[in-house]
Amino acid sequence: MEFPELLQKKIDETDLDSMQISMNDLHRNFAHNHLVEIRVTSSNFQTWHEFNGLIHSIESELFNLRYPIGPNQVRRMRIEFEWQIPYAKQIPEEAFSEFTLERNFGDVNIIYCDVGRHLYEIYHAGDIESIPIEHIKPHRRFSANTGLNFGQKLNAEWAAFETKKIHNWFIMHQEKFKQAGLTWDNPNKALGYVTIARMINTPTGYEARTKYQDILAQYSNVKEIKFLE
Repeated sequence: MEFPELLQKKIDETDLDSMQISMNDLHRNFAHNHLVEIRVTSSNFQTWHEFNGLIHSIESELFNLRYPIGPNQVRRMRIEFEWQIPYAKQIPEEAFSEFTLERNFGDVNIIYCDVGRHLYEIYHAGDIESIPIEHIKPHRRFSANTGLNFGQKLNAEWAAFETKKIHNWFIMHQEKFKQAGLTWDNPNKALGYVTIARMINTPTGYEARTKYQDILAQYSNVKEIKFLE
């Protein structure tokens, strides 16, 4: 069987690259069971959902280990939380121009919610050779789920450099992306996130922000959200 049951999957901990390959296998298993086998039911949905969250958490830590930050740079830190009802909505055409790789400390980003892998995720996972065509997904829907960035600032210069690298990689694999309905000029290949809010009075400077991260790291749940008028 090409995509065995999850319990048959093992994580290869030989090295970081092997662990990433294991994560890619689990991603394909997750998507296959959603998109092809349709094993997801109302009774096991939460388990699948939590499983997917664990995969992304492990991948985030792998990314940190594979791409270490420089001296006196605030470490990467991101908090994601989900609403009980995600309120998935079609992405308006005009919103695609709002996607950006730039990021600031305290940015609040809206999350997309389709099963499968978008372009930027495939790029970082190095999964282009083995990912099935049907798992490659253009951006289609936003959800109410939200991400908060408390990591280093990613400026316009960095974003332009990163975009050029991704473009060169995309051209090398454009035939496969074309089969999935993705072209570089199509706005639904959008890179990054859409910032919907920004925290005010955030700490500035390396030491203050690192201390702020240490405090945040002590908490694992969002207790309450208040909307300001």
